[in-house]
Amino acid sequence: MITGFLGFVLNGFSIIVLSAVTVIALVSFAFYFRAIRLQRFSAESRQIGLWILVCSPWLIGLLSSAIVLLLSAPLVSSFVGNQFVHWHHPTEFALNSWHGYFVSIMLGMAILMTLRAGFHVVKSSTTISTLSAMSSPGPEGVRILDTNTAAAFTAGIKDPSCYMTSALLDKINAEEFAIIRLHEMAHIKRSDPLKKTLFHLLTTFFPAPIAISFNQSMTTAMEQSADAAVAKDHHDKAIIAKTLLKVRRLVVHEFTDQFRVPQICHYGLDNIDQRIHYLLADHKGDDIPKLLVLSFIALLAVSCALGTDTIHHAIEISLHHS
Repeated sequence: MITGFLGFVLNGFSIIVLSAVTVIALVSFAFYFRAIRLQRFSAESRQIGLWILVCSPWLIGLLSSAIVLLLSAPLVSSFVGNQFVHWHHPTEFALNSWHGYFVSIMLGMAILMTLRAGFHVVKSSTTISTLSAMSSPGPEGVRILDTNTAAAFTAGIKDPSCYMTSALLDKINAEEFAIIRLHEMAHIKRSDPLKKTLFHLLTTFFPAPIAISFNQSMTTAMEQSADAAVAKDHHDKAIIAKTLLKVRRLVVHEFTDQFRVPQICHYGLDNIDQRIHYLLADHKGDDIPKLLVLSFIALLAVSCALGTDTIHHAIEISLHHS
């Protein structure tokens, strides 16, 4: 039996995990059956929505844990009573109970998934370091890779850089170079490689098909935002679209597929049709309804708090009567 502050923390962690697993299941189910539709929102709003979705298990878990433990505190429960939520002995945690086994299994799985994702990040960072060492300084802050394959991308977490290959530079004109550079500089300004990496880490806790869809949606939204940033400086959207199509035809898949990692934002590779449609559209989509989203998160947190407490008591009763 663990008592005191550590027992309180472990009980809180078990509530967080129970709530997080519930929310992950709900979000995955809703996203799979298209109950969550982000396509009608602008690229910026979609990014916000996707961040909310992948962070919601842990945010709601923390909120529901705080609600349960706060209402279970003697001082608070003496005022509000125990009719809604009451976690017995919040400062006591038995390691040889279902609580202990559940927390141990979930913690072990979380550590394994985090280590696996971290390994891929380190491996990708090594690849990017190799690219940086192979490149040479080019015009206007662009780094040049001397290869016979066409590619343009932004790579790096701490100090991202814009890369273009010599093969691509030989086949584009000055205006197309300026468009590509503006696009990649938008990624650098927004720290998109870092954001993509953090987002990818958070999606590892979701089922693989859902995680893939989340990452693809985030990549598309980031690319559309970067295209929109280019359009602010280069007002001829038709030329921007033609540049996208031209680079798409020039890109060699054998080269880019080796570097399809979260730390890299590729130009002319991901969802070109969607990007061009968004670029040329007069209406970029709706803004995300922030008040509605916050209200839904609060409602879900309260529901998880009540549900977690109910599940907890149901398991306790079944174990004591078995």
